[in-house]
Amino acid sequence: MLVIRTLEWHNAYGKGDLDKGYISSTYLLSLLRILEAMGLSREQSVEAGRLDMFELYNPKSRIPLQSLTNIFDMAAGVLDTPNIGLQVGYRFRVHTFTETGSILALCGTLAEAAQINAMYQPLAETMGVQTFERGEDGAFIVWAPTHADDQAHRHITELVMAGYATTTNWLSWGYERGVERVDFRHEVPDSFSGYETVFGPKIRFSQPRNALKFNDATVDQPLPMSNPEKLAQVRQRLDIIMSRAQQKSGLRERVAGHILNGLQDQNVSFGRISRDMGLAERTLRRSLSEEKLNYRSILESVRKQLCDTYMRDGRSLTDIAHLLGYNDQSAFTRAFKGWYGVKPSDYKPAPISL
Repeated sequence: MLVIRTLEWHNAYGKGDLDKGYISSTYLLSLLRILEAMGLSREQSVEAGRLDMFELYNPKSRIPLQSLTNIFDMAAGVLDTPNIGLQVGYRFRVHTFTETGSILALCGTLAEAAQINAMYQPLAETMGVQTFERGEDGAFIVWAPTHADDQAHRHITELVMAGYATTTNWLSWGYERGVERVDFRHEVPDSFSGYETVFGPKIRFSQPRNALKFNDATVDQPLPMSNPEKLAQVRQRLDIIMSRAQQKSGLRERVAGHILNGLQDQNVSFGRISRDMGLAERTLRRSLSEEKLNYRSILESVRKQLCDTYMRDGRSLTDIAHLLGYNDQSAFTRAFKGWYGVKPSDYKPAPISL
């Protein structure tokens, strides 16, 4: 199996971005415009999301994902649209969303577009981690969300998956439908309105992962607007932006590095980490807040990344829980289910080769 993972621990964008849960203000504004077209006022969205107007209209701002969750929860009731994330994702047009979206049309195939999108996705949002997987059972986009509660945040999941499906079918125009099947981790919703329009008839719920399966007949077909030369030019510009983002991730990486050291002797308390960094707890807490970082989120991201590695190494679940600093198995089980959507005993890691 070929697996392309875009936000691994050593990735160029920064260590462990899985847990951040932020969206760019530019992306959020594009979603608010869709909601406005559906009948929700900007004022209603701002109030529900408790948005700071300066942050919202600052193109460099990153807005906490919880703000979008709150907006969707409110909009679902006000607009009488129970599957609000699905409907917004279906209306979102990635090719109109700056270069991070228009670049996809320049790719050679759907497979390449999936990999390119995964690479630059963090510039727009860190709602989860996208991977491209290809094996004997086909080619997939797999999306692992930052949120642990699939039911409470299903609007976010459906926003993302509907966006993937709509973009895939748009890119493959002229061929057969690009999406063959979609799997969701969350349960079947009370209302099934709109699902088949967005995804087609093959939709499964309560699955181990959120995944979009490509149509085998289209995944490697040349895309109609492919342009390798222009693709290289756009990627060069986006790589510069990514590099700048990486330079801003210094505090996060330092904290994560000290957490790794602390796990060796089973002490990853905030006080221990701040002392190791030579900072007062108040100073470190303020610095994290200024960069919109959260210590607990960084800690859990480090643990999850290490868990991936330990499972591939074949270590027992008991050993993994101990190595990750969990004093009781129940705490590890809760964390594991949040990361992977299943209990440790039910998880079957796939072999990985690059």
